[in-house]
Amino acid sequence: MEIIKIQIADLSRPLEFQVKSEEEKAIYHAAMNDVNQLFDAWSQKYNRMSAKDIIATIALRLAYANVEHNMSEKRRTATLDEIEKNIDSILLFDNK
Repeated sequence: MEIIKIQIADLSRPLEFQVKSEEEKAIYHAAMNDVNQLFDAWSQKYNRMSAKDIIATIALRLAYANVEHNMSEKRRTATLDEIEKNIDSILLFDNK
């Protein structure tokens, strides 16, 4: 594990995270490409919103994306399970 510092949005100081070395690149990518790009774009687009509100909106957006991903994964698993059952029934029927 190692400690990394990442500047998020317009916070007054970088945040420190303890991460596994193999996760470091993905964490930096998430900060720079997801959070900071959204913050910059939305700060310009919604210039009447506070930085705090923009960060909260980004957190909600990313949480929603995670929920959608998990739901997709469950649907995909259910579909594969159904396909497997169908294949099993065909194979079992052919063996009789």
